[in-house]
Amino acid sequence: IGKQGKTNWIDKIGVSYNVNVKNSLSIADSLLFTKTSLENLRNGAQHNIPVSTSMKIFNYFTLSPKINLKERWYLSQIEKQWDGSNIITDTVNKFTRAHEYQFSTSLNTKVYGILNFNNKKIKAIRHVITPNLSFNYKPDFSSNKYGYYKNVQIDSIGNTQTYSIMQNGIFGSPSNQKQGNININIGNILEMKVLNKNDSINNIRKIKLLESFN
Repeated sequence: IGKQGKTNWIDKIGVSYNVNVKNSLSIADSLLFTKTSLENLRNGAQHNIPVSTSMKIFNYFTLSPKINLKERWYLSQIEKQWDGSNIITDTVNKFTRAHEYQFSTSLNTKVYGILNFNNKKIKAIRHVITPNLSFNYKPDFSSNKYGYYKNVQIDSIGNTQTYSIMQNGIFGSPSNQKQGNININIGNILEMKVLNKNDSINNIRKIKLLESFN
């Protein structure tokens, strides 16, 4: 618990929750309410939980980490087998769940510079530099430890192919590739302070020379 009036990073944690449930059926009218329609019914639920916060480090930098959790729920999964000449795909009526997560963080600050003039009209020029460094990472969820992806033989010489047990899922499958990137951005604002002779109360007027030069 921080001191009264002081805000800590734990006070800035933001958590939200969203769930999306879908049922979808694409079939001829004559086959509605039959066993075939039940076999073609696609349904599922997707849960999203983003968690974020921000904190000051070294007094001048703001660090903003964020993690996004996602989980899919299905009532079935697929199973593929090689029968000696073809790949047989079966639908298994089994509750199937899969999670994935993505982590990102950004670090930014502001640098101010001002140049004063003894000019009767131009009083100063101010330069604001906003550097931002961000990082994004998502693991590979096709690893065997998760069980979301399997291998199936595809020909008589033993070649195999990787498939997702949720490839028919209405919300798709977890990512099967490791993803990571670093972004660097430098924003610039350049403004000039001039004498405003038409206003005796606010006698200084700001003029934007560069409002957003990145």
